Amino acid sequence: MDYYVHEVVTLGMLEIQRGQRSEPNPPRNSSQSAFSRFQV
Repeated sequence: MDYYVHEVVTLGMLEIQRGQRSEPNPPRNSSQSAFSRFQV
């Protein structure tokens, strides 16, 4: 199960990086989403 979750998250991050999926909206208490804090 952990492997499956890891693969799904990795694919989602790659799709955001390529512009195929929009970046999630940041939470109200943060100026940027968690995705934008990571270097891909």
